[in-house]
Amino acid sequence: MGQSASISAWRRRGLPLAIGCALAALGALAFELYARWKLGPRFVFGVHVGSPQSILGEFDAELGWRNRCNASATIALGAGEYRVTLNSRGERGPERALEKRPGVKRVLVLGDSTAWGWGVDDAQTWTRLVERELGGAVELVNLAVPGYGTDQELWVLEREAPRHQPDLVLLGFVHNDTLYNGKSDMQGMGKPMFARAADGTWSVENRPVPEPTGDAELAKKRARRLAAMYLASVKLFEPAPAQPTRYDLANPKVQQGIERYWDGVLDPATATHHALEGLSSLCRERQVPLVVFHFPHLVDRWLYDPGTAVPPHAGDTPYETYGTRTLAEAGRRLGFATFSIDAALLEVVSTGVDLDCGDEHLNARGNEIVAGVVSRELRARLGL
Repeated sequence: MGQSASISAWRRRGLPLAIGCALAALGALAFELYARWKLGPRFVFGVHVGSPQSILGEFDAELGWRNRCNASATIALGAGEYRVTLNSRGERGPERALEKRPGVKRVLVLGDSTAWGWGVDDAQTWTRLVERELGGAVELVNLAVPGYGTDQELWVLEREAPRHQPDLVLLGFVHNDTLYNGKSDMQGMGKPMFARAADGTWSVENRPVPEPTGDAELAKKRARRLAAMYLASVKLFEPAPAQPTRYDLANPKVQQGIERYWDGVLDPATATHHALEGLSSLCRERQVPLVVFHFPHLVDRWLYDPGTAVPPHAGDTPYETYGTRTLAEAGRRLGFATFSIDAALLEVVSTGVDLDCGDEHLNARGNEIVAGVVSRELRARLGL
């Protein structure tokens, strides 16, 4: 009777519990499979979602934010993902001594996400491809930080030029720079800014930058990310990154507005002009050439999206965007050199090849095209 009673008791209490646990396990498995199917790379533990500056960045009171040192991450991008590794100084590139190697030219690269390599693996960035193309004769130190404006790039060069001793400074300029130079905020992240007084003098405001709190981009908690990936509650914990603005490039008013922002590059009263002037002056003082090129992003979509119509242009000269032509004029006035990657990109896109990684940045093929042009320019300018 004792054994029979024990069996009966187990059936009354233990069996339902076991069945409940099994059903819970099956339910959890079904939930996880659904989440993996529905959320894709946003669910998988170890793959991060969002902007690189929120994943691999950290607060900097002098600059607003910077790349974290010795950081790495796999970042989800649309249906795919890409791998990023930062060295001990927060640069995207191999570890290097500050002292230059004998016989090797050093180029400091300034820029934002387009120069940093958003959307492609470390080995696919145009900076790494240039080094391979030039066979070790040149090393590119990538000081680019996603989201930076020309003002922040100037302040980075002021800090880094003395200890890196470059042979050339290469700046990748994008239209976004004309929007955020002279502002104390970039998409929720605080930054210093140039301010111009009524008498024409310039000063730097919002420095030190207040430490971010609350919902600020760089204040997001890492524990929240881990919980989101473990629990598959991504939509609750980690909203999908905002999609870039899709400008109606066929609208003449939109194009006129874009050109007005570009015209500010030539206006001494704008922070963009002041930052470019500062970069040019600093490089002259150090007797280092400054070379600038325009990197397409958002407002020049026809240079990477074959589905976007190309604006009318004269066919007897190599194609250049309004931004590239404006930068060239700024270079003539301020004393820095420029070159164009526009025609090289357009030549490939016009054959139907898509150079967009999925969110308005160049994919691996686009980086290859940029690397080809930059390699030729560096060979000529560094006497290789």
